[in-house]
Amino acid sequence: MVPPSPLGPYRPKTLDEALVLLEKFHAVIVDQDKAIAALTKRIEELEKGGKGPPSWVKPNKKKRRKKKKGPPKGHKGAPRSKAADLPVESHLHDGEFCPDCGHDLGPIVEVQRKQDIEVSLHNAVQRLHEFHRRYCPGCQRLVRATTPDVVPRSDYGPNVHGLLAYLKYGLGMTLGKVQDLMSRVYGVQLSTGIISEILMRLAERSEDLYERMRASLPGQAVLHADETGWRVDGRNHWLWCFGNDDVVVYHIDPSRGGKVVQAMLGDRFDGVLCTDFYSAYGAIDSRKQKCLVHLLREVRRVRDEHPEEDDVQAFCSRLIALVRRGFRLRAARGETDEDVYRGRVQLYTRTFFNTYVGARFEHPDCQRLAKRITKF
Repeated sequence: MVPPSPLGPYRPKTLDEALVLLEKFHAVIVDQDKAIAALTKRIEELEKGGKGPPSWVKPNKKKRRKKKKGPPKGHKGAPRSKAADLPVESHLHDGEFCPDCGHDLGPIVEVQRKQDIEVSLHNAVQRLHEFHRRYCPGCQRLVRATTPDVVPRSDYGPNVHGLLAYLKYGLGMTLGKVQDLMSRVYGVQLSTGIISEILMRLAERSEDLYERMRASLPGQAVLHADETGWRVDGRNHWLWCFGNDDVVVYHIDPSRGGKVVQAMLGDRFDGVLCTDFYSAYGAIDSRKQKCLVHLLREVRRVRDEHPEEDDVQAFCSRLIALVRRGFRLRAARGETDEDVYRGRVQLYTRTFFNTYVGARFEHPDCQRLAKRITKF
């Protein structure tokens, strides 16, 4: 498109006037180029959905190449189990008429067999309990028979209590979905208020168990710990988790500080505490294993932010390779002699320490990561 003349219909009569007019045309074209570039940038931002996700959003994982189905090379295959421990039912399926044309069928020619696993969905039942009362000469009063099949002061049995707890806390279903499942599958109409009341009753009855589990944390050999945001009555709190293969304890607290770690584990923890690099876990004296996934994620971020700097690329590539080497070394522990394995661990540890612990690097991100490795 021809830009409009800055002087309207004016036509130059001399060479100097023509040069002045060309300069003004050039200024108009430069302004239009800047406007086009700004619009193009804005279009790209809109196509990407704005200026990108907030800084606290984790980046998308790169697509990995699909692995071939089946066991890894050299590993013995394992067929799918048909649940051999389940009871077996036999069902005969026969018909007198053709399902396609409706014609009468002849005699049986062959029998085909198919095995599957099915679950039965039963509606709830309303039970009537009768309790005998007898006179106790020792207490000198009437006493009633007791049974674990009845929950005191509740209109619902122990199986209902257990099922609701599993659906809510084991599967993480909302109260509305729990309500819908109980109605559709079992024919039991429960309000969300009743479900909450049942769960609260379970929580009260489980307080002693919870306190015993919490008291066992300081004596564990290994504990993994983490925290995440949590809302309580519309206010920000933190959900802390401390656990291993034997015990898992959750604790909700308005604080995210080190005093929570001290309250849960004491001032000193004799086991190994596995966490990310959050400073609150440094409030107690203990051996610590830092999360290598967090370390690798940070290293990859630094590498991707400085693609043109050779020293950063070399630093990150070597660190990633060393961590992966540690993974491979750990995975091979059961396949090698224990003395040989310990020798390899010592060599690996010396290599790691000599490369990063106390070393100085020019780039600030590399120096920061080296300090982190030295500290932990």
